[in-house]
Parts: sequence; C-alpha cells; structure tokens
Amino acid sequence: MSAFPRRSELAHHWSLDPNTVFLNHGSFGACPKAVLEKQERLRAQIESDPVRFYEIEGDEMWAESLDVLSEFLNADSAGMAFVPNATGIKMWFSSSEFTDLDKKTRSHAWREIFSSAFITTALNPKSIVFFLAFIPQFIEPELPFTTQVVILGATFFVLAIISVLGYAALAIYAGQQLHLPLIQRWTHRIGGGLLIGAGGMTAVTS
Repeated sequence: MSAFPRRSELAHHWSLDPNTVFLNHGSFGACPKAVLEKQERLRAQIESDPVRFYEIEGDEMWAESLDVLSEFLNADSAGMAFVPNATGIKMWFSSSEFTDLDKKTRSHAWREIFSSAFITTALNPKSIVFFLAFIPQFIEPELPFTTQVVILGATFFVLAIISVLGYAALAIYAGQQLHLPLIQRWTHRIGGGLLIGAGGMTAVTS
C-alpha cells in the first residue's frame, strides 16, 4: 500500500515536491511549469535589450494582453487597464499597521510638514493678491500716503503670517490624525466600500 495518495493527472504541470502531500493548493499559489518557463523567456528577453523591451516590445505585449483579456471578458479593450491588486474587499479588510516613530524622528517630520505648508501658502500668488487688494480701501487721501502704506502693509503682513501659520498647523494636525490606526482603518473601509459599490453598479448596469 502506497504511503501517499494518488497524485492528480495534472500534477506534472507543477514542480511541487512529489514526496509532499499538499492539502491546500491555494496557500501560496505555486505556478505551473508553463508559467515559469514563460517568465524565464521574458526575463531573458528583457536582459538581452532592456531599452528595446521597455520602450517598444513591452508596450506591444501590454496592449496584446489587454486585447486577449478583453476578448475573454467580452469587454471593450479601450476601457481595460492593469492595476495593482486594489479590490474593494481586500482594501476593506486590510489592516492598518502604525509604525511608532521615535520622538526625534516625529519632530523632524513635523518640522518638514510645517515648513513645506508655510512656504507653499506664503508664496501663493492668490494669497498675496488677496491681501494687497484690501490696502487701497483703507487709504485716506488727506493723510501721508507712504506712512499709511507702511502701516497697512505691515498689518496685512502680520495677518498673512497668522493665516499661513494656521494652515501649516492644520496640515500638521491632519498628518498626525491620518497616522492613527482608527483613521486609517476607516479610510480603508470607506475606500473599499466605494470600490465594492462601483463594482456592483457596473455589474447591474452592464
């Protein structure tokens, strides 16, 4: 009596160890030999001329794959695209791992966020024009023009700085909140729910 159960007639398509009995063939997704051989041929093709592959041959093979997949799904190839695994269900159940940074690293990160938000807002032409547009409305014709411009300009400059600091502080607060596991979890659930809903609507309307 054999110590192992009889193997499937399709077992020769895989490189699985014949001395091991696999009860769950989907655990780690072993590739058939034909797929591995195709991968090897593609790797050899890429290594022989990477520029030609990525500039010409790769695009042609990409388009050919879309055509084959579209024909299999009875879909329009113009509306097909390959994307990373971003299914709604996977996104819904994905875990949110929070990497706790040391105090020095967090302080450096928040300083970068603060300075970036401050510079972006301070150099925004729309903000500068917005504040400058108010100055003429407060000018008194009978008073010295230069003195008024200096005082009003300084006042609006201080107000602009306060506004920019507020935006920068808001950016820091938002960045801190987005790193919280609870916020990340609900972000994934909302995004996954939208993807699932979009897929359901597509299935119903198509």
